[in-house]
Amino acid sequence: MKWRVISIVLVLCTAVAGQEQKSVAKPSVKDGQKTANKTNESKPEPSKAQCGTEESPCTVKIVTSEADREEAAKKAKAEESKASNDTTLTVATIFLAIFTALLWLATWKLAKDSKDAANSSIAIAKTSADAAKESADYIVNSERAWIAAKVENFELPGIKEHPPFIWQGQRPPYIWVRVSFRNAGKTAAKIKRVWLTKRIVEMNSGGRPENLPMVPEYNSDSVQLGGLDLLLVPETPWQDTAVELNTEDLINILERKKALYVYGIIAYTDTIKGETHETHFCELYWVPGRFDKDVRGFTYTILIPPKYLNAT
Repeated sequence: MKWRVISIVLVLCTAVAGQEQKSVAKPSVKDGQKTANKTNESKPEPSKAQCGTEESPCTVKIVTSEADREEAAKKAKAEESKASNDTTLTVATIFLAIFTALLWLATWKLAKDSKDAANSSIAIAKTSADAAKESADYIVNSERAWIAAKVENFELPGIKEHPPFIWQGQRPPYIWVRVSFRNAGKTAAKIKRVWLTKRIVEMNSGGRPENLPMVPEYNSDSVQLGGLDLLLVPETPWQDTAVELNTEDLINILERKKALYVYGIIAYTDTIKGETHETHFCELYWVPGRFDKDVRGFTYTILIPPKYLNAT
């Protein structure tokens, strides 16, 4: 029984001590209330008559000390100063970023302008160089050799109009169609190679010769003179190349049953720069009809393809 009483007393003491500890040691987390709590701890605990009720609660006003107010004001001022410094730093960073962007843009534009100026200078220099080259080429072309070719008309022995023709009591088996060359330039040329050939084509129903191939063809009947080194001075003709035309073909040509083309190539070098050039030529032997006013002989015609007529 005694132990039960002692146990009940110990329990009651422990409960009272715990209740007092809860009411006394309850800290506040707000700044500026630590000193007030210490002050309140030293004051005697109010009686039940001093405490409020649910119908009429009491109000406790905590008055801070002057030191606490000054410390709180310093902290507020420090935080305000820090916020101001952060704002200034942010604005300065933004201005620095804008300045960096403008500096990059100015540098890029300067580089672009420099590149454009360099390209313009290169274009001007190239134009000047091309103009100088054209001027030099013009001077060279005006002074270099130019070889021209002409297919010579042939004379029919013993007759002037129509076959059959007789020469020295008999019909000749063939005649020669000759080609003459002339240096139409201002300086000498060296003839290196000569190709000469003929092509006989049929006359169509409209009295016009059939078309030539678009690219000149040279067969075994072509005259080919290579390995030449013949000097040809300006305005000096050279006539030492010819193709053979048999009598039967000639009669058909004169009777307008067939047509005759003579074409070829002359390769030569100039004596200014030693460059190689070529002259391509072609002519048609035209026999006029009964009511044509044209003159019989070799002539140029638009029927000749461009590959047969060019000079380099």
